[in-house]
Amino acid sequence: MLFVVACAFPAGAQTSVLTAGYSNLRTNANMQEAILTPANIDVTTFGKLGEFAVDGNIYGQPLYVSGLNFPQLGAINTLFVATMHNSVYAINADDQSTSIPLWRVNLGRSVPSSVFNCYDVYPEVGVLSTPAIDRTSEVIYVVSATLENGLPSYRLHALSLLDGHEMFNGPALITGSVAGTASDAVNGVVAFDPFQHLQRPGLLVANRRVYVGFGSHGDLDPWHGWLFAYSANDLSQSPAVFNATPNGGGGSFWQAGRGLAEAGGLIYAGSANGDYDGHTNVANSFLQLSPTLKVLDWYTPDDWQMLSDHDNDVASGGSALLPGSDLLIGGDKFGTLYLMHQHAMANLVQTFTVAEQSGIFNFAVWPVSSGPLLYIQVQGDVLRSYSLANGQLNEQPFAMSNVYSDIPYQGIAVSSNGADGGVVWLTSGDHSQS
Repeated sequence: MLFVVACAFPAGAQTSVLTAGYSNLRTNANMQEAILTPANIDVTTFGKLGEFAVDGNIYGQPLYVSGLNFPQLGAINTLFVATMHNSVYAINADDQSTSIPLWRVNLGRSVPSSVFNCYDVYPEVGVLSTPAIDRTSEVIYVVSATLENGLPSYRLHALSLLDGHEMFNGPALITGSVAGTASDAVNGVVAFDPFQHLQRPGLLVANRRVYVGFGSHGDLDPWHGWLFAYSANDLSQSPAVFNATPNGGGGSFWQAGRGLAEAGGLIYAGSANGDYDGHTNVANSFLQLSPTLKVLDWYTPDDWQMLSDHDNDVASGGSALLPGSDLLIGGDKFGTLYLMHQHAMANLVQTFTVAEQSGIFNFAVWPVSSGPLLYIQVQGDVLRSYSLANGQLNEQPFAMSNVYSDIPYQGIAVSSNGADGGVVWLTSGDHSQS
């Protein structure tokens, strides 16, 4: 069931939400919200407007296109929602009177969790990650897991925003391999194995490519971190492929679902538990990659081995890039924040622990000109904000709430109209790691 929650104000032109975290910077900040403000949100005006039944669980962030022009229907504010039953819905965001979507497509039989012999995601795996929309081509890119001949496969789809038909020679079966000596290598080649991997990070559209990241099922051997870069206009072309540990193991790209980040055409991703040698194996690291997935720079903490041994990977919170600066913020399962330069990652700017009782799985950055504010809440703690000035985070909270969280994987976002009317949003659910 999809619950649509908003203030009871007239519908109007709103900012489109085309990718996870509102932009490729992954700040989780919407800076163009003029309706939902502190002045007009209270118990009398805020609440559920309606609900729309769908056929499976929703793990990816719903996306939104303002004023999408449908033939014969005109401009419609449209929600796009993908489910773990492999269905993609286009829904009229302003019409709560109907249970009929504008369109719906199913991308094939989902994979029962029992097939993977792992229940980190339950009861089925279909579309797990957040899709990405390209308004230039009026297309939504989606990755589905499907059961084919008794085994899982992954496919990248390019669906028309207007009716859901496949575009750009899609879908593409996601396959790839690299040279390596890992335990699962055959004749010096490590091949992507869909059975061992989950596609969690939000998709990224940049450089006329679609970037797709994969991690493990609960770190069950053998696994690697895999990245694929497909031509956005022709999914039939062979993708660029990157493996984080071709001569070892591990290095998942999962980021608790946070999307792969991009600025200036460069790709930023965090790899999880695994092997590191400073050369070909780059697990437990923040990475900068070229558009074709060549590693250009990285930061790996000195205690990477201890972090791996205790499942405290640096990739748990993903990365956010601060607008108008060269800074990157990330967080790990040990409750540690990392601040670094995007183009000199090895020269760490700052690191400090914000919570010893829980890891960091999400955060939001409000990039106002008076000084960015970082918002974070971990399990067993209150919501905290930290100010950033002169290129450093103040290690003492700027502000704190008085409400504690008992879940580790909640959603968090900030909305404002520029520097005015800032609101921090939190969503809660169960304890699923997805």
